[in-house]
Parts: sequence; C-alpha cells; structure tokens
Amino acid sequence: MSQTDLTRALSECYESAKSGYELASDERAVLDKILKEAEEGIRDTAIEYKASPCEVIGIGETLENQLSDIQDSVDNLRLSFTEDLEILKEDLEKFSVTLFGRTMAGKSTLMEVLTEGDGSAIGMGAQRTTRDIRKYEWNGLSVTDVPGIGAFEGEEDTRLAFDAAKTADLIVFLLTDDAPQAVEADCFRQVKDLGKPVIIIMNVKVSIDGNKSMKLVERDMNRAFDDERIEEIRKQFCRFGDAYGQDWNNVTFVAAHLKAAYEAVKCEKSEDPEIQANKDFWNRISRIDDLKQKICEEVLVRGKYIRVKTFADIIANPMIESLSDLDLQSRMNISQGKIVSDKKHALEKRKKLFVSDGMKRIESFMMRLKTELRTEIAIFAEDHYNDKMADIAWGEIIKSKDLEGRCKTLLDDMEQEVDGIIHETIREMESELRYVSVDSVQRTFLTPALIDAKRIVGWTSLLLGGGGTVAAAILTLTGVEMAAGPVGWVAAGIGLAGGIGLLFLESRGDKLAKARARLEKELTESVNATCDSIWSQLEKNLDRLVKGKIDLVLDELTKIENVMNSLAETQETLADSLREELRTLNMTFTTKIASAVFGTDEAQKAMDNIQTAARIPGVCTLLTKKEANAANEDFTNKLKDLISEDISVVTETEDTPEYVSGILGGLVEPQDIVFENETKIVIIRTDGSDIRLFNRLRLLEQLMPYKIGG
Repeated sequence: MSQTDLTRALSECYESAKSGYELASDERAVLDKILKEAEEGIRDTAIEYKASPCEVIGIGETLENQLSDIQDSVDNLRLSFTEDLEILKEDLEKFSVTLFGRTMAGKSTLMEVLTEGDGSAIGMGAQRTTRDIRKYEWNGLSVTDVPGIGAFEGEEDTRLAFDAAKTADLIVFLLTDDAPQAVEADCFRQVKDLGKPVIIIMNVKVSIDGNKSMKLVERDMNRAFDDERIEEIRKQFCRFGDAYGQDWNNVTFVAAHLKAAYEAVKCEKSEDPEIQANKDFWNRISRIDDLKQKICEEVLVRGKYIRVKTFADIIANPMIESLSDLDLQSRMNISQGKIVSDKKHALEKRKKLFVSDGMKRIESFMMRLKTELRTEIAIFAEDHYNDKMADIAWGEIIKSKDLEGRCKTLLDDMEQEVDGIIHETIREMESELRYVSVDSVQRTFLTPALIDAKRIVGWTSLLLGGGGTVAAAILTLTGVEMAAGPVGWVAAGIGLAGGIGLLFLESRGDKLAKARARLEKELTESVNATCDSIWSQLEKNLDRLVKGKIDLVLDELTKIENVMNSLAETQETLADSLREELRTLNMTFTTKIASAVFGTDEAQKAMDNIQTAARIPGVCTLLTKKEANAANEDFTNKLKDLISEDISVVTETEDTPEYVSGILGGLVEPQDIVFENETKIVIIRTDGSDIRLFNRLRLLEQLMPYKIGG
C-alpha cells in the first residue's frame, strides 16, 4: 500500500466522520427530548410523593433515594454520550487507534517502533511504563497508548484505558506468545463489548540480547514464528471467547517481534555503517511490516465504515446499557409494588377478621361481666337492703372486681395481637421482597435493582414493640376515659343509699320487701348503664387501635405502592422510548453502510424488506424482514465483513413464540416461550447453560416491549 492510498483513505474517513457526527448529533437531539420527558415524570412522582410523604414508618428516605437514583441514571446517560461525542468532534479529522494490553505486553515498544523513538520507554516492567495516556501520530493515524491491565493498582489503569478506548476507531490488542491469560481474555471481552474493530498483535518473546549470533537469532525466530505454533496460541486465546458467548475466530491476528523491530529502528539511526546494514535483517525477522500493513489495510478497506460506526456506537452503547438497567428496574418495581399491594390486601383481610373477632371478644367479656355483677346484686341486696353504708360496701365489691385492670388486660391483649398482625405482614413482605430481588437478577442475567430490600425491611423496626412510632400515635387506650367507670359506680351507690332511707316510713314487712326490690332494681339499672358505657368505650378503643395502627400502616403501604408504580411507569416509558429510538438508530446506521457499499439505489432495494434492526456493537446485528426468502445474502455477507459483526436475519411472523425463538437463534423452542400480557413479561424457560443466549436476549429486549424473565 502506498502512502498516497493511505492519504486518500484517510480523507474518505474524514468525510465519513462528518456524516457520522451528523447522525450522532441528530440522535443526541432526540435523546435529549426523551430524557427531558423522563425528567418530567420523575418530577411529577417527586411532587406526588412530597404532597403526602411516607413519614410514619420511615420509608421516605428509601423512596427519595430511588427518585434520585433514576434521575442519576438519566443524567449519566446524557453525560455519557455528550462527553464522548464532544471528544470525537474535537478529533473529527483523525482516525484513532488505541493500544491495549497487559503490563509488559509490548505497547511501549510498539510506540517506540512506530515513532522511531529513542527507546526510553521500553523495558520499565513493574514500574508500569504507561502510567498515563499518551498520544502520538503515525502515518496520519492518531495512536493512543493507554495504561496496562492486570498490574498493581490495575483497576484505575483499566478505567483509564477503557475511557480512552470508547472514542477509538480501531483497537490494537497486544498479547505475548506465552500462555494466554484469563485476565487478558476478560479484558478483550470488554473491548469487544465496546463494539470496536480489533486487531490482535501477538508479541513473540524470543531473546535477542547478549552475544547471540544473528544466525541463532534467526533460527529461534523461525521456530517461534512457526505457523502451527502461532495458530495453536491463537486458538487457545479464541477458546476463551466461548465462555462469553462470542466468536473471536474472525478477529485479525498478527504475530510480530517488537524488540527486534526496534532493533531495526536503532540500526537506521546509527552512524555506524555496519550496524546500519543490519536494519533489513531485524526488520525482516521481526515481521513488523506485516503488522503495519494490517493496520493500514484496516483503514483502507474499512476505515470509512468504521468511522461512521464509531459515532453510531458512541450513542448506541449507553442506550443499550441503560435499556437493560431500566427494564430490570421497572420489573423490580412492578414486582415489589405488587408485593406491597398483596400485603396491603392481606392486612385488610386480617384487619377485618381482627375487628370481627375483637367485637366478639368485647361482647363475651361484657356478657361475663354483666352476669358476674348481676349475681353479686342479688346477694348484695339480700345482705344490704337496710344498710345505710350500702354505697361503701358496693364500692368495695366493685373495687375487688378490678374492672379497670381487666379492661386494660383485654385491650393490651388486643394491642399485642395487632402488633403481631403487623409484624407478620411486614415479615412476609420482607421475605418476598428479598426473594424477588435475588430471583429477578438471577433469572434475567441483568443488573441489580435500585430497590434495596434491606432498607425496605428497615420499615419494620418502627412498627414493632410497644412505644414505637405507630404506637405513640395512638391515644391512650386505658386510664383517662376508663377511669370514670368505677368511680361512677361508687357515686351511684351513694345515690342508692339516700333512696333507701325514704322507705322507713312504711310497714316493716312491706318496707323490707320494697327495699330489697328497689335496691336490686337500682343496682341492676346502674350496672346495665355502666356496663353499656364500658362496652361502648371498649369498642371505641378497639376502633382507635385499628385506626391508630393497622389503618396507619395501610395508608403507608398505599403511598409506597403508588410511588413504586409511578417509578415503574417512568422507567418503563423511558425504556420504551429508548428501545424505539435505538431501533431507528440501528436502521439508519445499517442504511448508511449499505449505501456506502452498494450505492443508494441498491441499498434501498436491499433495505426495503428489512423491517427493523437490533445490534450489539462489535458482536452481532439482527435484521428482521417482512417476507421469507427475501434476504440478500451478498448484502449480509458484505455487511458482516465491513462492520465485523455476525449478521443474522429473522422473518417476522404472527406466531410470537416462533418469532421470539427465531430472534434467540433457535436456542429456545417456541413451546418454552410464554407471554404474560398483563405484566408485559416474556418468560423464557431455559437452564441458561448456553452462553450464546445472553447476547440473543440482549437483541430481544431491543425488539420487543416485554421485560425478560425465565
């Protein structure tokens, strides 16, 4: 490839970048509108919540945090694509290459080779040569050297590396020819998830130091570069991809000896003619020209498509990630809101049963009390019909009955029962909330929910035990009103004694009979009236107990349920909007690539039968078509080659389970796919053992407004 060809290709890349920036900018404008609508929904929910906050049982902080978390998700999504898009705009004219690899893989050596440097950055090893991000130019390309992965303080290095890689057009991933490591494979998987085209460079580590003759060096080099050996190492590394459901066999793989390549650089710079003469030797045995050729070919053949893809993916990737998060969060809130609703209805049933049982207990208590007192009346009247101190005697009898204590015991028992009902309801809710949190995450392969079950469970601490927040809200159940009962009876006794004195004007026999009858009648009337009053007071206190505890909890559960439903609706609406816009972006991107390859007319013809598209950038693209046998195989093959993604096509059908099975690549049979239309959940019955299903599920969630369960 001549420099002229590369210059022309870079010029075409620049034109494509301008087109890509226009595409991304249009999408950003649409997304801004979607996110503003989501923010309005969040504000409405916050206003609804603050108008009647859940104060009594301590849920306020949890719900406020959820509102804040959703707002943060919206802000982060906007910030993610806005910042990255601005970085790309600043480097619109540059085709960006980022170097990735673990510490000591040879990134800094490659930099010295490409820049023909002085070698000062080579061999720093454990000192971690690339502590910071460095940029340089090579052949018109902007090359970024990022911190190595898998070293001490590696988390910060990895974050810096991936932040830089997000805006790259091409990633060069360095390995060494010793056994591939799991940490490298995991890093490569994350690189693939960014959706970037990748060239893998295997840096062969043959010793060239010391007094080794050039003939021995060449012999060792030839052995190290043996085709079968290199192929076996490539296969070893690619097998790691199986664990992630990715096929890495189509990734470009080049072997080179970077230190030998740098020896060629030193030879060229040397003033000694004998050393200069060795340049071609080191250049040849290093295979560095093959590496340079592959990078330039990538720019020449795919560069203009890659640049459009970079801009499309800078918008698509955060949308895909947010879509998964929002779908799970919405499902979690719906499920947890339903649990709260179910517990509220269960508590209402328990309340109804408790009230009915409480009324019966009060009735039974009062009937026993009346019977007991009426028995006392007959005996008392016989013994005290002519007793001027009858009022005092009757008062002693009433006192001995400990009516206040017995009433208080009854009310205390009922209050304990109410506490038990609330405790059991909250305990059940706690258990189910924990289960739905863990179960949803495990069964959907997605991320944790916003709801913190442990914090929700914390509501119970304010409900349980005497003297808690709820109990404090209840008026005194015994004492103030009940204290008037026995005192009133003593006063009635005094009135009776005064009435008895008037009977002494009649004959003794008549007087005695009338005195007994009068006393019995007065005592009976007094006991009936007083018992009716106590009965009424007990029922009032039962009502206060129910309203002060059970109804208070029911009100709180209703508030929680309403806010959760509002949160779920906001999340679901945002997810649906993102899903629709993501499909639009995918179709626009696919059409642009098709037009660049086939021309506008041919591309339009190929796209006419395509209904919509779902993508996982850098991994796979799925096109849905309207009619069977209408896909252009040449079109899909070229698309696959240019954007380095597996392309599959599925025909839309009214048989939804069959259609979903097709989207899932036939990994799940139609009979194992069930739709719950009421909850908008599609249940996928599978053991999840096939990792390929994960990527297919991510495609499915872009195409259908159903949350995925299993």
